[in-house]
Amino acid sequence: MKKVISIVIPTYNMEVYLDKCLSSLLVNGMERVEVIVVNDGSSDKSYAIAQTYAVKYPDSFVVIDKKNGNYGSCINVGLHQATGKYIKILDADDSFYTANFEKMVMMLENLDVDLILTDFVRVYSNREKRATLLFPSNQIIDFTKECLHNSNFLSRIWMHNITYKRENLININYKQSEGIFYTDNEWKFKPMVTVKSAYYWNMPIYRYLLDREGQSVDDDVKIKHIEDDILVTMRIIKDLSDMIIMNPDMKIVFQDAAYRRILSIYKINILKRELYNNQHLLNFDSYLKNIAPELYHKVGKKKISKILFPFPYIKIWRKEPNGVLIKFIVKFVKIIKFKFYK
Repeated sequence: MKKVISIVIPTYNMEVYLDKCLSSLLVNGMERVEVIVVNDGSSDKSYAIAQTYAVKYPDSFVVIDKKNGNYGSCINVGLHQATGKYIKILDADDSFYTANFEKMVMMLENLDVDLILTDFVRVYSNREKRATLLFPSNQIIDFTKECLHNSNFLSRIWMHNITYKRENLININYKQSEGIFYTDNEWKFKPMVTVKSAYYWNMPIYRYLLDREGQSVDDDVKIKHIEDDILVTMRIIKDLSDMIIMNPDMKIVFQDAAYRRILSIYKINILKRELYNNQHLLNFDSYLKNIAPELYHKVGKKKISKILFPFPYIKIWRKEPNGVLIKFIVKFVKIIKFKFYK
């Protein structure tokens, strides 16, 4: 039987979470679902746990065991293996709302669009918080038209919201960067060039676990992998020109998404981490100037606040990366706990 949706699950040493993750996918109509668990060289029991599902549900669960290559390599392997009409990523420490996922599978039987967007929930140790997209719901929409009404829309989409038509990714020979962290940001960027029609179903499907030690979003991990974060952003900058050529109607939207991603690199590493003289950041700034001068000058004009603190801190940093003035600005922002800094 043809699969309606393929779920790709990159897995590395997730034995504590994997059973909950996989069990959340067991729905009525399981024969229409394909679950591809990509074991990325785990040294724990992740592979064995996944195999129990493959044995029990051989028509739905596939387990691929490979050498460690990080997140992007798992997505690439899973995409190559997938057969479903649609494809979605689920991290092994996260899970789905089973009842809502079951409804989604039924809905997808009679839906033909390039992109399905669904809500997700941030799960903390003591609370849950739903993230809801402000978008026309429960109807097929012209994606380009809606995005142009709100050019920063792509910046508000997370990997957790996204389900693509798999054929779209194949048509652009989509591949994620391998061997580095944060490539989930690529998943929500270049494939969008293929999207003409979309459907927003305002139900939470994805449960995004936070507060876990060692997560890629943890500050200590981010500092350790600053180069990876920058490399992913450089890939996005590199892809931008091709994306505009492929879908010129979305130029403003793509540029805005890239701009916000670029701005976050400066904001986090200058204002929050105080990595003024970090060579990776300096190299990134030089790369941006050469590859995308328009965006380079645009971020240089960004002010912390137009009224309260009208200093173009990136431009100031560029003049003297380890200078007294940029250090003073950062300290002041910290003292007043300015919202832009958070």
